[in-house]
Amino acid sequence: QNQNENGNENQNKNFLKNLPVVIPDSNQCVDPRFGLANAGFGFDYQFIDVCDYAGRGETEPNPYFYQNLGEAEYIVTVYQYMRLLGYPAEQIVILTTYNGQKHLIRDVVSKRCSYNSFFGQPRKITTVDRFQGQQSDYVLLSLVRSKAVGHLRDVRRLIVAMSRARFGLYIFGRKSLFENCYELTPTFFNLLSRPHKLVII
Repeated sequence: QNQNENGNENQNKNFLKNLPVVIPDSNQCVDPRFGLANAGFGFDYQFIDVCDYAGRGETEPNPYFYQNLGEAEYIVTVYQYMRLLGYPAEQIVILTTYNGQKHLIRDVVSKRCSYNSFFGQPRKITTVDRFQGQQSDYVLLSLVRSKAVGHLRDVRRLIVAMSRARFGLYIFGRKSLFENCYELTPTFFNLLSRPHKLVII
């Protein structure tokens, strides 16, 4: 039995050596896109601070149905910018942490993009929880809340949210709120080491 277990373990190790990696070594090939910048952006990942829009941050039209119009408009504008630069719509996903924001972003995309077939629809507009186990080349993430951190305080949900993108992750939220959350400190320490205003080039 021990021999069988050792054999299976060796097979698993050999199999894992064939998975794509980000950091090259002498024996593995790397997708060259991991070594390239994202056209039009100063960084491959960035946290973008979103202040009140029209005097409002998060809203709650129904209990637990959180929305943030400023973040929705900002994200859809960045999506349009990416499409103008030639990013394929099927490689872009818009994620959010709340169902209310998902519906709001869908409404904004419909209003801003439906008149022009060039923009089209992103691959998906959905919640972080619904996108668990999936990935996209580029992710635009709306954190929604501006009064309380909410359920992103759960580190498991944070890990899912931050690990959905392969080449570009752009996070939209309220800096003053999330930077002071103890549970999020390690992640936001890295995020906030970069400028918190979107850098485009």
